[in-house]
Amino acid sequence: MFVGGCASPYALDHKGNFYIECIPSSRAYIGDVTVDQRGEKLVIKGSVRRRIAAFSGTGHVDLAVVSPSGQVISQTSVPFEPKVLSKTPGARTHRPSRFEIGLSLIPPKGSLIRLAFHGKPDPDDAMLDEHENLAVPDNFDYGA
Repeated sequence: MFVGGCASPYALDHKGNFYIECIPSSRAYIGDVTVDQRGEKLVIKGSVRRRIAAFSGTGHVDLAVVSPSGQVISQTSVPFEPKVLSKTPGARTHRPSRFEIGLSLIPPKGSLIRLAFHGKPDPDDAMLDEHENLAVPDNFDYGA
């Protein structure tokens, strides 16, 4: 099992196989990220919490896997449960929502796993696959 917390921009897993990056969001925080290899499958789990008290909304988590050479080798989106980030008046802390992503590949050593919260202004928005994946890098410095 690999564990990454996303407290810094890049977190290297304890075996040094790949990096985990959680893209900052003003509305939600992705944390408690764990990565586990199950046979030929990579399972990524984590939590989503509200960052500001006024926000209580829906959304999903975007994921992109970038190889050491800079190629995006996988990208997907997954909903979190519960679907609405909870907002309980007067509560000091709120129960996080959870997500789990199963990839049918094992990234090469040194790959970057990017996670991003993608908020939806309206729960009736289009399907998850009809949007821009916020975890895919735009102007990423691949060291080339």
